[in-house]
Amino acid sequence: MFHTAEGRVAALWTDLCAVRLFSGDRTTLEGADRLRGHCLNVDYEGAFALGFACYWVFPTFHPDHLSKLFGPAMEPPGFEETKGRLNRLLENWQPKAIISFNGKVLKALTGENPRGFTRQLPRELIRMTYRASGNEYPVFQTYPTGWRYASNATQLRRESLRRIANTIQSHIGRR
Repeated sequence: MFHTAEGRVAALWTDLCAVRLFSGDRTTLEGADRLRGHCLNVDYEGAFALGFACYWVFPTFHPDHLSKLFGPAMEPPGFEETKGRLNRLLENWQPKAIISFNGKVLKALTGENPRGFTRQLPRELIRMTYRASGNEYPVFQTYPTGWRYASNATQLRRESLRRIANTIQSHIGRR
């Protein structure tokens, strides 16, 4: 399970809880098995049923590590069908929106280069569109889950998620 931290709670979960998109006690949030069940069974309070998917399947701390390991495909041999996997998932889930926590993922989906997006996020909402299988999905860019390169990084990450959630609720609708 991604976004579990050994012996502690990953920032993604505390951020989602702080903006009331998710809920869970410490025991649930720091244990992969409990957290997995909590997510899959939607045993949390929040305005949305959240779905989590990794764009690239091989775990690393940063996407740049993937290209060093596997070249331009960024995935191990046999797993290079990244967009196809995502498209099948989207067809199954039919989400109201996608939130990207990684600029390279946003670029892969939209073709737009989000270079410098962490400097833009305090001032603006970054929203683009991903088209797949005859559907259009709004894609919102937020900070990487572990981003901490400002003295108020936690506040900035949370405010970005709050703006995205408010936009999805008011302009796109609830699921």
